[in-house]
Amino acid sequence: MIKIIPYSPIYLEEMTELFIKKYQNVVKKIPLLPNKYSMVEEIKPKIEKISSTYDTVVAVKDNHVVGYLSGFLIDSFKSSHSGIYTPEWSHATLNNDVNIFNEMYQRFFSIVSKKGCKAHAITILGDELELKENLNWNGHGLLVIDAIRKAQLINERNQNIKIRFACLDDIPKLINIIEENHGYMSGSPTFLHIDKGKNISEMLNTWLTDVKTKILIAFEKEKIIGMMKVVINSCNSATIVHDKKILKISTTHVLEAYQNQGIAKALLNEANRYALDNNLESVAVDFESTNFKARRFWLKHFDIVCYSLIRYIDDRILEIN
Repeated sequence: MIKIIPYSPIYLEEMTELFIKKYQNVVKKIPLLPNKYSMVEEIKPKIEKISSTYDTVVAVKDNHVVGYLSGFLIDSFKSSHSGIYTPEWSHATLNNDVNIFNEMYQRFFSIVSKKGCKAHAITILGDELELKENLNWNGHGLLVIDAIRKAQLINERNQNIKIRFACLDDIPKLINIIEENHGYMSGSPTFLHIDKGKNISEMLNTWLTDVKTKILIAFEKEKIIGMMKVVINSCNSATIVHDKKILKISTTHVLEAYQNQGIAKALLNEANRYALDNNLESVAVDFESTNFKARRFWLKHFDIVCYSLIRYIDDRILEIN
């Protein structure tokens, strides 16, 4: 019989082993993923910190851990309400058993909902397809996709497009493309929350003065018509693509009037060239699943490594309970 109980440090070793085992399985399918996340010294402190700080449930059978589930409590999470985020390393079950997961899920949600959490987002590994389907049945929908590719140049691209790295003098010309990107991302169908109070010029200055960050720009005469922000060893994505050998693609936009002309592919090619020039092994990207234009483009060139899904609870239910 499986018991679902609160976290205790005595379970930490077996919890760590559960995640490492499932991570090793996905690395066999996608060898580009960093090996460091199969190391106890890398994963154990993460699991220990989240489990000792936030609500965590553990599934135990015959005195052995067969599953665990935890998550960060975040104010104003994907809404004006608080919510829970469960990273890919803060949950696992023996043999990827969704029945064990569901038992933990019920107990976990019972606990966090009483704290007013109205949203739960969870990141799962790209090969956890049975769990993905199970989460769909549990009311979760796709939110963000993380993907990776080997750093290599792209064939069949438009070689007439001029691309270079942006500099501080380009900031006034970049503002327009950022504004168009913000308008697109905050509108239908993506509806991503954008902080309209943020000073775009200051944001660009921060990006361009960061030693790990570059902005590739495509231009026609003096006009910037496309951009792609790239960051070495970025931490703004799924954990398993945080690595000094990975180049992360971030904000990318081509002006609407210049789309479907191969500009994004040309920018991606130069991002790969930059990765190769810096002896990086892989290029990663994440994007909102509802952004179908991005989805269509990125999935031509990248392999999915993580799905992030989200569920919102009717806050009228929480008020009653």
